[in-house]
Amino acid sequence: MSRVLRLVATVSVPAIVALCLLSSCRGSESPTAPARISAASGAPSSSDASTASDPAATSGSGVAPGETEETAGQVGSVAEAVVSKQAVCHVDGAGRLRRIEVAASAVPAHLGHGDTLPGTGGLDSECRPLVDNCPEVDNPGQEDSDGDGVGDACDNCVSVHNPDQAICPADLADSLGDACDADDDGDGVLDVDDSDACDPEVCSDSDGDTCDDCSNGSFDPADDGEDCDSDGICDAGEPDDDGDGVSDADDQFPCDANQCRDTENGVGDGCDDCSSGTDDIFDDGDDADGDGICDVTDT
Repeated sequence: MSRVLRLVATVSVPAIVALCLLSSCRGSESPTAPARISAASGAPSSSDASTASDPAATSGSGVAPGETEETAGQVGSVAEAVVSKQAVCHVDGAGRLRRIEVAASAVPAHLGHGDTLPGTGGLDSECRPLVDNCPEVDNPGQEDSDGDGVGDACDNCVSVHNPDQAICPADLADSLGDACDADDDGDGVLDVDDSDACDPEVCSDSDGDTCDDCSNGSFDPADDGEDCDSDGICDAGEPDDDGDGVSDADDQFPCDANQCRDTENGVGDGCDDCSSGTDDIFDDGDDADGDGICDVTDT
Protein backbone atom coordinates (compact mmCIF):
# COMPACT_ATOMS: atom_id res chain seq x y z
CA MET A 1 0.00 0.00 0.00
CA SER A 2 2.94 2.35 0.59
CA ARG A 3 3.74 2.13 -3.11
CA VAL A 4 0.15 3.17 -3.89
CA LEU A 5 0.36 6.17 -1.59
CA ARG A 6 3.48 7.44 -3.35
CA LEU A 7 1.46 7.60 -6.57
CA VAL A 8 -1.57 9.33 -5.06
CA ALA A 9 -0.28 12.89 -5.59
CA THR A 10 0.20 12.41 -9.33
CA VAL A 11 -2.71 10.22 -10.48
CA SER A 12 -6.36 10.93 -11.13
CA VAL A 13 -9.26 9.78 -8.97
CA PRO A 14 -10.16 6.83 -11.23
CA ALA A 15 -6.53 5.69 -11.12
CA ILE A 16 -6.49 5.95 -7.30
CA VAL A 17 -9.57 3.78 -7.07
CA ALA A 18 -8.14 1.22 -9.48
CA LEU A 19 -4.84 1.00 -7.58
CA CYS A 20 -6.63 0.57 -4.27
CA LEU A 21 -8.72 -2.28 -5.73
CA LEU A 22 -5.63 -4.02 -7.06
CA SER A 23 -3.91 -3.69 -3.70
CA SER A 24 -6.89 -5.23 -1.88
CA CYS A 25 -7.14 -8.16 -4.25
CA ARG A 26 -3.63 -9.32 -3.51
CA GLY A 27 -4.59 -10.62 -0.08
CA SER A 28 -8.06 -11.88 -0.96
CA GLU A 29 -10.30 -12.58 -3.92
CA SER A 30 -13.18 -11.12 -1.92
CA PRO A 31 -15.37 -8.72 -3.95
CA THR A 32 -15.69 -6.50 -0.90
CA ALA A 33 -12.79 -4.16 -1.83
CA PRO A 34 -15.10 -1.47 -3.21
CA ALA A 35 -16.77 -1.26 0.22
CA ARG A 36 -13.34 -0.59 1.75
CA ILE A 37 -12.72 2.25 -0.70
CA SER A 38 -16.09 3.75 0.14
CA ALA A 39 -15.30 3.53 3.83
CA ALA A 40 -11.99 5.29 3.25
CA SER A 41 -13.76 8.20 1.57
CA GLY A 42 -16.41 8.29 4.26
CA ALA A 43 -19.33 7.09 2.07
CA PRO A 44 -21.00 3.78 3.09
CA SER A 45 -21.90 1.26 0.37
CA SER A 46 -24.41 -1.55 0.01
CA SER A 47 -21.67 -4.16 0.46
CA ASP A 48 -20.59 -2.95 3.91
CA ALA A 49 -22.37 -5.82 5.67
CA SER A 50 -20.54 -8.57 3.78
CA THR A 51 -17.26 -6.70 4.13
CA ALA A 52 -17.59 -6.41 7.87
CA SER A 53 -18.05 -10.21 8.18
CA ASP A 54 -14.82 -10.97 6.32
CA PRO A 55 -11.87 -10.65 8.74
CA ALA A 56 -9.45 -11.06 5.83
CA ALA A 57 -10.78 -7.94 4.13
CA THR A 58 -11.28 -5.59 7.06
CA SER A 59 -10.28 -5.05 10.62
CA GLY A 60 -13.69 -3.67 11.53
CA SER A 61 -12.78 -0.02 10.85
CA GLY A 62 -12.91 -0.05 7.04
CA VAL A 63 -9.12 -0.53 6.75
CA ALA A 64 -7.76 -3.27 4.52
CA PRO A 65 -4.99 -5.69 5.57
CA GLY A 66 -1.60 -4.03 5.31
CA GLU A 67 -3.09 -0.52 5.71
CA THR A 68 -3.41 1.75 8.66
CA GLU A 69 -6.34 4.04 9.35
CA GLU A 70 -4.10 7.02 8.57
CA THR A 71 -2.99 5.80 5.11
CA ALA A 72 -6.47 4.74 4.14
CA GLY A 73 -7.77 8.19 5.14
CA GLN A 74 -5.08 9.90 3.02
CA VAL A 75 -6.30 8.14 -0.11
CA GLY A 76 -9.88 9.22 0.56
CA SER A 77 -8.85 12.81 1.33
CA VAL A 78 -6.89 13.19 -1.92
CA ALA A 79 -9.80 11.84 -3.95
CA GLU A 80 -12.22 14.17 -2.18
CA ALA A 81 -9.97 17.22 -2.73
CA VAL A 82 -9.60 16.55 -6.46
CA VAL A 83 -13.31 16.03 -6.99
CA SER A 84 -14.32 19.19 -5.08
CA LYS A 85 -12.33 21.70 -7.17
CA GLN A 86 -14.27 24.14 -9.35
CA ALA A 87 -13.21 26.90 -11.77
CA VAL A 88 -14.23 30.53 -11.33
CA CYS A 89 -13.41 33.72 -13.23
CA HIS A 90 -11.68 35.73 -10.52
CA VAL A 91 -11.11 39.49 -10.51
CA ASP A 92 -7.81 40.20 -8.72
CA GLY A 93 -6.79 43.33 -6.83
CA ALA A 94 -5.64 45.03 -10.03
CA GLY A 95 -8.97 44.36 -11.71
CA ARG A 96 -7.59 41.61 -13.95
CA LEU A 97 -9.82 38.66 -14.83
CA ARG A 98 -8.27 35.21 -14.40
CA ARG A 99 -9.52 31.61 -14.44
CA ILE A 100 -8.60 29.91 -11.16
CA GLU A 101 -9.47 26.64 -9.40
CA VAL A 102 -11.04 26.88 -5.94
CA ALA A 103 -12.72 24.50 -3.53
CA ALA A 104 -16.37 24.00 -4.44
CA SER A 105 -17.36 25.17 -0.98
CA ALA A 106 -15.63 28.53 -1.63
CA VAL A 107 -17.48 29.27 -4.88
CA PRO A 108 -20.44 31.11 -3.27
CA ALA A 109 -18.04 33.46 -1.48
CA HIS A 110 -16.22 34.23 -4.74
CA LEU A 111 -19.48 34.93 -6.54
CA GLY A 112 -20.52 37.20 -3.71
CA HIS A 113 -17.37 39.28 -4.21
CA GLY A 114 -17.85 39.90 -7.92
CA ASP A 115 -16.33 36.76 -9.46
CA THR A 116 -18.31 34.75 -11.99
CA LEU A 117 -18.37 31.29 -13.48
CA PRO A 118 -16.69 30.36 -16.77
CA GLY A 119 -19.10 30.40 -19.68
CA THR A 120 -21.37 33.00 -18.10
CA GLY A 121 -21.55 36.78 -18.06
CA GLY A 122 -20.17 37.17 -21.57
CA LEU A 123 -17.11 35.00 -20.84
CA ASP A 124 -15.98 31.76 -22.45
CA SER A 125 -14.82 28.63 -20.62
CA GLU A 126 -11.37 30.20 -20.13
CA CYS A 127 -12.80 33.45 -18.73
CA ARG A 128 -12.06 35.36 -21.92
CA PRO A 129 -14.65 37.81 -23.30
CA LEU A 130 -16.90 36.41 -25.99
CA VAL A 131 -17.01 39.84 -27.66
CA ASP A 132 -13.98 40.76 -29.81
CA ASN A 133 -11.72 42.83 -27.55
CA CYS A 134 -10.05 44.50 -30.56
CA PRO A 135 -12.78 44.82 -33.20
CA GLU A 136 -10.58 46.86 -35.55
CA VAL A 137 -7.37 44.86 -35.09
CA ASP A 138 -6.74 41.24 -36.03
CA ASN A 139 -6.01 39.35 -32.78
CA PRO A 140 -7.35 35.79 -32.96
CA GLY A 141 -5.87 34.90 -29.56
CA GLN A 142 -7.76 37.76 -27.84
CA GLU A 143 -4.81 38.23 -25.45
CA ASP A 144 -5.52 40.72 -22.66
CA SER A 145 -2.55 40.91 -20.28
CA ASP A 146 -4.07 43.42 -17.85
CA GLY A 147 -7.61 41.99 -17.94
CA ASP A 148 -9.28 45.32 -18.70
CA GLY A 149 -11.37 43.96 -21.57
CA VAL A 150 -9.22 45.64 -24.21
CA GLY A 151 -6.96 43.30 -26.17
CA ASP A 152 -3.19 43.76 -26.07
CA ALA A 153 -3.19 44.41 -29.81
CA CYS A 154 -5.14 47.66 -29.37
CA ASP A 155 -4.62 48.53 -25.67
CA ASN A 156 -2.89 51.87 -25.10
CA CYS A 157 -1.65 50.57 -21.74
CA VAL A 158 -0.96 46.86 -22.25
CA SER A 159 0.23 46.22 -18.69
CA VAL A 160 -2.01 48.65 -16.80
CA HIS A 161 -5.73 48.08 -16.19
CA ASN A 162 -7.51 50.97 -17.95
CA PRO A 163 -10.80 49.94 -19.53
CA ASP A 164 -11.65 53.58 -20.37
CA GLN A 165 -8.47 53.93 -22.53
CA ALA A 166 -8.33 57.65 -21.58
CA ILE A 167 -5.68 59.71 -23.40
CA CYS A 168 -5.11 63.47 -23.62
CA PRO A 169 -5.99 64.77 -27.11
CA ALA A 170 -2.85 66.91 -27.05
CA ASP A 171 -0.62 63.85 -26.60
CA LEU A 172 -1.89 61.47 -29.27
CA ALA A 173 1.58 61.34 -30.83
CA ASP A 174 3.02 58.90 -28.28
CA SER A 175 -0.20 56.78 -28.23
CA LEU A 176 0.22 55.98 -24.52
CA GLY A 177 -2.89 56.07 -22.36
CA ASP A 178 -2.96 58.42 -19.38
CA ALA A 179 -2.91 55.47 -16.97
CA CYS A 180 0.62 54.51 -18.03
CA ASP A 181 1.97 57.87 -19.26
CA ALA A 182 3.91 59.89 -16.70
CA ASP A 183 3.50 63.05 -18.82
CA ASP A 184 -0.03 62.96 -20.25
CA ASP A 185 0.17 66.17 -22.31
CA GLY A 186 3.79 65.74 -23.44
CA ASP A 187 4.93 69.20 -22.33
CA GLY A 188 8.02 67.91 -20.55
CA VAL A 189 6.59 68.24 -17.03
CA LEU A 190 5.59 65.10 -15.13
CA ASP A 191 1.93 64.89 -14.25
CA VAL A 192 2.71 65.02 -10.52
CA ASP A 193 4.27 68.48 -10.99
CA ASP A 194 1.98 69.76 -13.76
CA SER A 195 -0.79 72.17 -12.79
CA ASP A 196 -2.78 70.95 -15.80
CA ALA A 197 -1.64 67.47 -16.83
CA CYS A 198 -3.73 67.50 -20.02
CA ASP A 199 -2.84 70.96 -21.40
CA PRO A 200 0.65 71.32 -22.91
CA GLU A 201 0.53 75.11 -22.60
CA VAL A 202 -0.13 75.09 -18.87
CA CYS A 203 2.19 73.59 -16.24
CA SER A 204 3.87 76.02 -13.80
CA ASP A 205 5.45 79.43 -13.25
CA SER A 206 8.81 78.62 -11.73
CA ASP A 207 10.30 82.11 -12.35
CA GLY A 208 7.25 83.95 -10.96
CA ASP A 209 6.87 86.27 -13.94
CA THR A 210 3.12 85.55 -14.21
CA CYS A 211 3.66 83.77 -17.54
CA ASP A 212 3.27 79.99 -17.61
CA ASP A 213 6.53 78.14 -18.16
CA CYS A 214 4.79 76.05 -20.86
CA SER A 215 3.23 78.95 -22.76
CA ASN A 216 4.95 77.84 -25.96
CA GLY A 217 3.80 74.20 -25.62
CA SER A 218 6.78 72.86 -23.70
CA PHE A 219 8.60 73.65 -20.46
CA ASP A 220 10.89 76.66 -20.99
CA PRO A 221 10.79 79.44 -18.36
CA ALA A 222 13.11 81.59 -20.51
CA ASP A 223 10.66 81.45 -23.41
CA ASP A 224 7.30 81.66 -21.71
CA GLY A 225 5.90 84.71 -23.49
CA GLU A 226 6.76 88.00 -25.20
CA ASP A 227 10.01 89.40 -23.80
CA CYS A 228 11.08 92.71 -25.36
CA ASP A 229 14.44 92.97 -23.61
CA SER A 230 15.16 89.21 -23.71
CA ASP A 231 15.93 89.13 -20.01
CA GLY A 232 13.98 85.91 -19.40
CA ILE A 233 11.12 87.73 -17.70
CA CYS A 234 8.03 87.89 -19.87
CA ASP A 235 6.56 91.32 -20.58
CA ALA A 236 3.29 90.50 -18.84
CA GLY A 237 5.13 90.16 -15.56
CA GLU A 238 7.66 92.95 -16.03
CA PRO A 239 6.88 96.64 -15.30
CA ASP A 240 9.53 97.89 -17.77
CA ASP A 241 9.38 95.61 -20.80
CA ASP A 242 12.20 97.17 -22.78
CA GLY A 243 14.45 97.85 -19.80
CA ASP A 244 15.07 101.51 -20.66
CA GLY A 245 14.35 102.70 -17.14
CA VAL A 246 10.87 104.03 -17.90
CA SER A 247 7.90 102.06 -16.66
CA ASP A 248 5.56 100.75 -19.32
CA ALA A 249 2.83 103.01 -17.97
CA ASP A 250 4.92 106.12 -18.83
CA ASP A 251 6.73 104.75 -21.85
CA GLN A 252 5.29 105.75 -25.20
CA PHE A 253 7.21 102.85 -26.73
CA PRO A 254 7.33 100.17 -24.01
CA CYS A 255 9.05 97.70 -26.29
CA ASP A 256 11.72 100.02 -27.72
CA ALA A 257 14.62 100.89 -25.44
CA ASN A 258 15.64 103.87 -27.67
CA GLN A 259 12.28 105.57 -27.47
CA CYS A 260 10.23 106.47 -24.45
CA ARG A 261 9.36 110.19 -24.13
CA ASP A 262 10.64 113.77 -24.46
CA THR A 263 10.29 115.71 -21.21
CA GLU A 264 12.86 118.55 -21.20
CA ASN A 265 11.40 121.81 -19.84
CA GLY A 266 7.97 120.22 -19.92
CA VAL A 267 7.79 120.56 -23.66
CA GLY A 268 10.68 118.44 -24.85
CA ASP A 269 13.72 119.29 -26.88
CA GLY A 270 12.87 117.30 -29.94
CA CYS A 271 15.15 114.42 -28.91
CA ASP A 272 13.87 111.29 -27.19
CA ASP A 273 15.01 110.97 -23.59
CA CYS A 274 15.92 107.33 -24.30
CA SER A 275 17.96 107.97 -27.45
CA SER A 276 20.98 106.46 -25.74
CA GLY A 277 19.07 103.28 -24.77
CA THR A 278 18.26 104.46 -21.27
CA ASP A 279 16.22 107.32 -19.81
CA ASP A 280 18.67 110.29 -19.72
CA ILE A 281 17.59 113.81 -20.76
CA PHE A 282 21.23 114.97 -20.78
CA ASP A 283 22.26 112.28 -23.19
CA ASP A 284 19.42 112.24 -25.62
CA GLY A 285 21.33 113.45 -28.66
CA ASP A 286 24.12 115.80 -29.75
CA ASP A 287 24.44 118.81 -27.42
CA ALA A 288 27.31 121.09 -28.53
CA ASP A 289 26.97 123.61 -25.69
CA GLY A 290 26.21 121.03 -22.98
CA ASP A 291 23.07 122.76 -21.77
CA GLY A 292 20.97 119.61 -21.77
CA ILE A 293 19.02 120.67 -24.83
CA CYS A 294 19.91 118.66 -27.85
CA ASP A 295 21.16 120.51 -30.87
CA VAL A 296 18.07 119.63 -32.89
CA THR A 297 16.10 122.37 -31.20
CA ASP A 298 18.82 124.34 -29.32
CA THR A 299 19.19 127.83 -30.75
